[in-house]
Amino acid sequence: MSRSNLVGAVILVVFMAVLIAVYTDQYDPKAPLSRGTIEATNKAPVKITIKKLLLAYEKDARRADGVLRGKLCDVTGTIATKDVNWLGEPVIRLKGDSAEAGMVSFIFEKGEAKRVGYLQPEEPITIRGVCQGKVPRYGVRFKQCTVVMEDGSN
Repeated sequence: MSRSNLVGAVILVVFMAVLIAVYTDQYDPKAPLSRGTIEATNKAPVKITIKKLLLAYEKDARRADGVLRGKLCDVTGTIATKDVNWLGEPVIRLKGDSAEAGMVSFIFEKGEAKRVGYLQPEEPITIRGVCQGKVPRYGVRFKQCTVVMEDGSN
């Protein structure tokens, strides 16, 4: 192998290592929040309806992010759709979340798939999750979600 080919190969390997390190640091899909920490671990959840949540983001998304991002929230509404994301995690969207108002996704852990599978569209529900705020291309996102029972347990 010639010296120029060897230098090219070393540069390519270093570039790939840097690319992988940067990509995994910034885009960890398992992380509860892309930036910052969860503020909500020992506090009571913020209780809000899907309609009030959407209205808050429609009026002033920056302010709504400031109030809700990183906080544990109980969001009440009616199931519109159920899906599974590319990681195999169940995702629920609630009614009132139209294209004009934006998208709100409630992302559950893979272990919750069976429980989420029993839920049906048009069913009233309260979902507890950590608000990630408004994310470009994805709308408002909640991760680490669980279904809240009528007695407040999950």
